[in-house]
Amino acid sequence: PKTCATVTDNVTVTSVVTPITESGSIAATGGIAITTVLSNDTTNGVASTTSNSTIAQSGTWPTGISLNTTTGAISVAAGTAPGVYAVAYELCDKLTPKTCATVTDNVTVTSVVSPITESGSIAATGGIAITTVLSNDTTNGVASTTVNSTIAQSGTWPTGISLNTTTGAISVAAGTAPGVYAVAYELCDKLTPKTCATVTDNVTVTSVVTPITESGSIAATGGIAITTVLSNDTTNGVASTTANSTIAQSGTWPTGISLNTTTGAISVAAGTAPGVYAVAYELCDKLTPKTCATVTDNVTVTSVVTPITESGSIAATGGIAITTVLSNDTTNGVASTTSNSTIAQSGTWPTGISLNTTTGAISVAAGTAPGVYAVAYELCDKLTPKTCATVTDNVTVTSVVTPITESGSIAATGGIAITTVLSNDTTNGVASTTVNSTIAQSGTWPTGISLNTTTGAISVAAGTAPGVYAVAYELCDKLTPKTCATVTDNVTVTSVVTPITESGSIAATGGIAITTVLSNDTTNGVASTTANSTIAQSGTWPTGISLNTTTGAISVAAGTAP
Repeated sequence: PKTCATVTDNVTVTSVVTPITESGSIAATGGIAITTVLSNDTTNGVASTTSNSTIAQSGTWPTGISLNTTTGAISVAAGTAPGVYAVAYELCDKLTPKTCATVTDNVTVTSVVSPITESGSIAATGGIAITTVLSNDTTNGVASTTVNSTIAQSGTWPTGISLNTTTGAISVAAGTAPGVYAVAYELCDKLTPKTCATVTDNVTVTSVVTPITESGSIAATGGIAITTVLSNDTTNGVASTTANSTIAQSGTWPTGISLNTTTGAISVAAGTAPGVYAVAYELCDKLTPKTCATVTDNVTVTSVVTPITESGSIAATGGIAITTVLSNDTTNGVASTTSNSTIAQSGTWPTGISLNTTTGAISVAAGTAPGVYAVAYELCDKLTPKTCATVTDNVTVTSVVTPITESGSIAATGGIAITTVLSNDTTNGVASTTVNSTIAQSGTWPTGISLNTTTGAISVAAGTAPGVYAVAYELCDKLTPKTCATVTDNVTVTSVVTPITESGSIAATGGIAITTVLSNDTTNGVASTTANSTIAQSGTWPTGISLNTTTGAISVAAGTAP
């Protein structure tokens, strides 16, 4: 039979913790590099867990890398500089006394640059479409800046669009054609070696037409008030021209004001009423679809009155020298009339010359001294306020002498046949006198008829043969140069015989009692003779007394009764 005995041995199981090195990697954007450092560790022969073990960082860990002692995870904070980090941790069991061991894990933080697509918009007038492409980018887990990153255009960028590599701004030059542009840029960190990534941003250049208000002025006589409305406009960032733009009137324009859509000129027709006119036009680009904008320009039509010098002439006998001073004047671009204008004398006018403000006639009173007179008148429109202008017309008053035919009669005994030839004459519109006129015989006057140039009398000398005489005289004014005219007067010299009673005596023995009866007679103002006169007995003479018709003697026959 077996014999047994029992004895007690002592078996010592010693604690052993075995942390195993691990390596983990995470981008610099941060996160968990190692899920748990316990994943391959053993504690007292079994897999290490948070139930049988504790863990703790050992030594100083790099900033941004930490150990979660509850889960065993090693985390990397976003922005931790890329690199390979050795981090030690201590693994302990939960016995008393505890047993611990330390191991080093390797954490690799990898570089990562993340450029994010952006979109920006800017008008074709140009400017910054995207303030900075870095605004939403990250470099190694932190916001990208010009301190931690570099940027550069990638590929060929459209003309007019550029990247400022210092600020990150994408700029569009004025005049860049509207459209949507894809532009790529490269973002790199500043490590060695560097890590780069490329992304495409979208830049939208929008159409913009910018018509700018202009003001122009033109007189109501008409013309171009604004040379071209395009002069200060821009179309998609460049000066507007008929090549890149179209223009058109917008709304209803005032009568007389028009837009030339080919040249851009705003014209005002002659006669357009003065005033300030607001006229709108539309400016469009030539793209599809087109972009348009409207603006209002101001056209000022200024009042202008244009009195034109006229000259008129009238004789000093008076009348209308100028029918109307308005005949060639214009008021606000149209013919001046009493409907659209007023007229008035300007300054002091010469006596005898006057303006009819209703008809515009310049009249000269009869007797106004001959000469050339400058007379000014003022032409005004009928607007408020009124516009006026003054001009000087020239009125010529011409000399005119008007001798009028007269007839006078006087017996051949002589005397004044016409008291004065001036009695019905006029000189420069007034009665002719020896003060304003001179007179003189014209041509050869008959013998015995004469003109007294001092009194104007026409005298007939005694004995002038009876008859009707035409005598011409010249009437002149006393101006320099003088004006003269000639007229013919008619002087009738009538016959007159004047037999004078005579007495004679003779004895009854007979003889000549009166030598000649003609001795004291006159015929047509001169002594009667047998040459100029005839004599004859008149009635029945007494017997014995007879007239000798040849000699004029009266004879008494002898024996005639005493």
